[in-house]
Amino acid sequence: MSLRSSLSGLLFPSISERAVTVATLALILVGCALRLAWALHGHMHPTNSEAHFIAKALAEGRGFSDAFGPGAGPTAHLMPLTPLPAALAYAVFGAGSQAAELALTIWALSALAAALVLAELVLRELGAPALPRLGAVAFVAILPIQYAVEADAFRVWEGGLAAAAGLAVLLATLHLDRRASIGRSALATVGLANGAVFLISPPAALGTSCVVGLLLLRRVSWRLWCLPILSAAILVAVVLVPWGLRNERVLGDFVALRTGGGMSLALSYYDGRSDSADVQTTNFRRFKQVSPLMGEAARQRYMQLGEVAYNRELARQASVWMAGHKAEVMQIRLRNFVEFYAPPVWHWTRFTTSPGSFIELRRGLVLLTTVIAAITVTIAMARGRQRWFYVVAALLAPSLPYITTYPVLRYHYLVSTLLIFVAAAGVWQLLAALVNPPRSAPEGSA
Repeated sequence: MSLRSSLSGLLFPSISERAVTVATLALILVGCALRLAWALHGHMHPTNSEAHFIAKALAEGRGFSDAFGPGAGPTAHLMPLTPLPAALAYAVFGAGSQAAELALTIWALSALAAALVLAELVLRELGAPALPRLGAVAFVAILPIQYAVEADAFRVWEGGLAAAAGLAVLLATLHLDRRASIGRSALATVGLANGAVFLISPPAALGTSCVVGLLLLRRVSWRLWCLPILSAAILVAVVLVPWGLRNERVLGDFVALRTGGGMSLALSYYDGRSDSADVQTTNFRRFKQVSPLMGEAARQRYMQLGEVAYNRELARQASVWMAGHKAEVMQIRLRNFVEFYAPPVWHWTRFTTSPGSFIELRRGLVLLTTVIAAITVTIAMARGRQRWFYVVAALLAPSLPYITTYPVLRYHYLVSTLLIFVAAAGVWQLLAALVNPPRSAPEGSA
């Protein structure tokens, strides 16, 4: 047997889809076990964050309040659904207890598991063979690239759930795209799913909305476009209208989503951000100036003005700065784009002086997979594989809010799993082309 034949056999192994599913689930279980062991080894303390404090307040009967610590008062700093899983765990097991943190770790790992299963199915739907799919599952599940995000931050933050929900809508849309016809009930259902993603994470919903929008443009008569749009709008209104009325009652303004926009702008546009030699130190200093959770002067101003007025003041200040620094604004947004898809080293150690473990290697792996994924989707589109436009939409659109404000590692997570799976497909395609196997890849393959 020649070397080329041997390599061809490795690239195109004879393996059933049932075996792929079993292997996928086994790898996911191993990955979850590794993260659970990491969490139990000194990482089972509550996350010091706005989401934690709001969840604690809800669990203790103080309502949606105290985003910036005890006594901060009513808040709309987060979307209404974000703190609910943590609030439930705190209500059942006690806020900050080991049992509650363990339950929330399992919740976060469930979102990870769901995202991996869905990403594998997305790649299968796109025609990718078994090897790159299993390779991608192993890469995400086993390598400790973002353990702290997946098993710690996502106990209280929505990023893991949002990533899984976005992949679910992408998979459903790909399924609908290959149907001979798409019925009204299917369109209404995918619209409801898109609305649910919006309630979890509006940035993730930018991606799913573009994905669903492409489906409408490609496959659906304009007369039926109202079905997914209205079903999404109704679901969102059912949740956000009462939420806005509640905010009007307790905060004095009808806030439909959340109040943190002013803080996000203030943390993004200020003197020194575009040309700082020590970005991490500058970022930490700015957080202390702006966040009532991290700076005493900021907390006093927040308590004096109230949450809505405080964010408006910060938004006005940022707008004035932006108007006078247009070149710096473009520079900041370009850097945000790069940092969203290729997070710098300091994103792993954002609020700590600890050097972390193998940060350069982890950052290098993320950068490598991002570059390979970008090349892969570019080649796929150049070859006329139109279904890959759904993937492009899912990868690009969620970055837009963070390009205009600022990215962090848990925001990158919205696209990180899909990027790795796309990169795995690209590596397989390159190897298959080099080996020039005797049989061609499946039609529509990655």
